[in-house]
Amino acid sequence: MTPRGGPTLDFSLFGRYFLDLAVFYPGAFLCLAPLWEHVKAPRRTAVLTAALVTVICLAAAALCAIFELDSNILLLPTLLAAFWLLRWRVGPEVSVSQTAFLFAVSGVMMAVCSLLSVVLNKGISLDELPLEEYKAISPVFENDIYEAISMKTCVEKRMTIGAPGPDVMEKVIAENKKYLEEN
Repeated sequence: MTPRGGPTLDFSLFGRYFLDLAVFYPGAFLCLAPLWEHVKAPRRTAVLTAALVTVICLAAAALCAIFELDSNILLLPTLLAAFWLLRWRVGPEVSVSQTAFLFAVSGVMMAVCSLLSVVLNKGISLDELPLEEYKAISPVFENDIYEAISMKTCVEKRMTIGAPGPDVMEKVIAENKKYLEEN
């Protein structure tokens, strides 16, 4: 607060919030790219999108910095506004469900980026982050998150050839033994 009692803007906090919210740029691209042929005036829409994302990020960062809000609070309302703006710019051949799917993909990406932003700003790992912080990003997180992100689970769930998962490694070893026996 200033001596006169009005709110002040902490520019370092503003910059951090702007970078937190800048995840909207790749999110907007993820939504626009598959619909490019169906967007009304694609180049104009791309410029409009970049301008709107910039204005939204600047305004939201200022609100968060002035009123000491968590930037995640503004993600959902901004996504909803962006969804209807995109619906306004696409042709009638693109259904609402197709647009919603693209936004769901973007939403997941933004949640992951928000989570990474939190742990990087705190200088901690994912398994050190309290459950309350996870819930601030998304209310669907529960205690099972810690088991899901454990090193053991991450190694065991890697199932592609060459990955360290035990089942895959056993399969690769068996295939190589068979190859060596036959050749």
